[in-house]
Amino acid sequence: MLLGLAALVLVDKAAHGEDARRNGARGDHSAPIDLHSAAGRFRIRLAGLAREERLNHLHGFALSLATADGQPVGGASIVLRGKQRTALNPLPTLPRVRPGPRPGAYRVEGLRFHVSGAWLLEIAIEFEQSRDHVAFDIDVK
Repeated sequence: MLLGLAALVLVDKAAHGEDARRNGARGDHSAPIDLHSAAGRFRIRLAGLAREERLNHLHGFALSLATADGQPVGGASIVLRGKQRTALNPLPTLPRVRPGPRPGAYRVEGLRFHVSGAWLLEIAIEFEQSRDHVAFDIDVK
């Protein structure tokens, strides 16, 4: 009886995992993406965005911004742009970056990829008299 219950639990977990994959859910959203700006002025952490994303799906994710020494940066002007690596198609949407609930916390909303393949995303940051940016790759399936 106990063995049968364990088998039922394993089958149930496998079925739910298959449903999640079929619906486009990815397990890699749990690992944040940590980045440093080009000039080294800022540290950026993206939570809820994966290095592989889905096609034609509106994406939103958390962005944390800190100085190079780890102090949260609130009140920054942040713009996200993107283009496809091979054809240089721009993003079909204009993602918005909104302030979050605490200093250094922001929310990116409205990011959508309309063509599969390699994309280059760039985050431009302006804070006080300092400007910097970070660029990184996303693979869209």
